[in-house]
Amino acid sequence: MNRTQFTFYESFYKALSRIRRASDRAKAYDLMVRFALYGEEPDLDALPDSIAIALELIRPNLEASRRKAEAGRLGGSKPEAKSKQTEAERKQEQDKDREQVREEDKVKEKEKEKVRDQDRGRDREQAKAREKESPLPSYYPERVRGEPADALLMETWNRQRRSWGLGS
Repeated sequence: MNRTQFTFYESFYKALSRIRRASDRAKAYDLMVRFALYGEEPDLDALPDSIAIALELIRPNLEASRRKAEAGRLGGSKPEAKSKQTEAERKQEQDKDREQVREEDKVKEKEKEKVRDQDRGRDREQAKAREKESPLPSYYPERVRGEPADALLMETWNRQRRSWGLGS
């Protein structure tokens, strides 16, 4: 695979700048660029030791870069596209979670309402039972008016009403 670019690291410069002869250094740069862009393998046995050593040290980085570029070309996508896709998936999952929580809250609220209704019914039954059991009504004004009551109780009640200015 031919490439149109590659990353040139400072470590490459430092390694190649150690080559003393300018012509050997230029040849090392050319061989490195050919390998990085076009995948041309240099014959390290035919080169001076200084060039061979520098290229041997640089080669693993260039090969790793080539593998990554190939993987990206074959199936990788741009990070921005992935982040948008991931963001959309994340939002969709959050919406599902929110909907599920809402449904659970509705079910819980219905259960609470059932319990409240049962409590109200139980309270009504208990109040009726207390009224039947108690000799005195739970709320005098409502019970005394219009219902037969003990004469002493009626007299006490009327006296209290007159003191309040309500008449008899």
